[in-house]
Amino acid sequence: MKPPALAMAMTTFASCVAASSARSETAHRVDLARLGIQCHLQESRSVGIQEVLDDLLALAQEAGTADWNGYGAEPLRKASLQNAEFLLRSFGLGAAHPSLGASNAGWVTMQWARSATWTLSLMITDDGLIHWAALLGSSRSSGTMPLNAAAVQELLKTINRVMKP
Repeated sequence: MKPPALAMAMTTFASCVAASSARSETAHRVDLARLGIQCHLQESRSVGIQEVLDDLLALAQEAGTADWNGYGAEPLRKASLQNAEFLLRSFGLGAAHPSLGASNAGWVTMQWARSATWTLSLMITDDGLIHWAALLGSSRSSGTMPLNAAAVQELLKTINRVMKP
């Protein structure tokens, strides 16, 4: 049995239709053109996120049934998949793509790693929480945060720290 249809392919991300703050009609048109180009690039496979969204869809199909791993795992939950898609789209252009996985609880997992001592791991729940753990050289940290704009900005900082020497 396939998982429920996802919002992926799906939805137009809010930043692609964001209201323009331009003050003149010409500036407004330029702003709309820029947003259109930015959205087109973000959806591309070469510089955008389409490849990682394809991976998320494949993960949803692979882990979409009960006991998908042979050890009693729950199927990936639709809300966790949607939250993961939202998070990936929120990172914008140029963000490093994670390795994707699934937890036994039916949540999407993401990991960024430069080495064994420079990693960030996330679990995205179906109720909009992100459980995370980071190894940043000799320091370790972990926690839980709600999926919101502040979390996206914090995660981007940590991803950049993990991935760039």
